[in-house]
Amino acid sequence: MLLYTVRKRLWSWGDEETVAHTLATGERKVLLRDAADARYVSTGHLVFLRRGQLFAVPFDAERVEVRGTPVAVLDAVAQTLTGA
Repeated sequence: MLLYTVRKRLWSWGDEETVAHTLATGERKVLLRDAADARYVSTGHLVFLRRGQLFAVPFDAERVEVRGTPVAVLDAVAQTLTGA
């Protein structure tokens, strides 16, 4: 599975989506909205950035779905906004 960020506009925050792409089937699924740079961590969570805050949310990798509500874990995280 590949996790990536989709942006719909350049040079602004708030329209990002975290997408899971299952390579074996080609299926793509939006996991989170207003969320960028997601990473799967060994605790079974996705951690991601949302407008300068780091969040964590439980993630079921077998079902490819978020389980629960994201929780802020760190504030004032530097995040680069690029148009590339």
